[in-house]
Amino acid sequence: MSIFKRKSSISVLICELNPISDSYVINVRVLKIWDGFKGKGGSSLEMVLVDREGDRIHASVDKEFVKTFRKDLVEGQAITINTFKVVDYNNIISQIIRVGHVENVVAQGKQRFRLKVSLRDTCWYYIACKTCNRKVYPIPQKTSDTCPPLWKCVN
Repeated sequence: MSIFKRKSSISVLICELNPISDSYVINVRVLKIWDGFKGKGGSSLEMVLVDREGDRIHASVDKEFVKTFRKDLVEGQAITINTFKVVDYNNIISQIIRVGHVENVVAQGKQRFRLKVSLRDTCWYYIACKTCNRKVYPIPQKTSDTCPPLWKCVN
């Protein structure tokens, strides 16, 4: 089922999305969906989408469009989305590796929903030199793969 209509778009995987363009088509499955609350601004529809390769992405439907699209967005449903904007959040660089169940909780005296998500930081770690704490790099070896890798510091 296609939710939006747009001409001249190309179908891509989640890993191929780029904020520079807005003419993509993605074929995904709604993995999880929940109501999001944005303070006084009202509610949104929040989702985790997964493509055929297993890559996942967070998606939001703004409050103005929630009524229009809520009936088409169902957990487990395969959908084609072809009108959306990719936003690059520079301070968030992670991969969703596990999504839990939506739980009912009471927070600040009000009934709320909680979704536990496990993230993997894909960018901000490296192996460091024990002497200077700078990044170390593997030294190419011509021996078998059973030997442990050798590393060198480039300071």
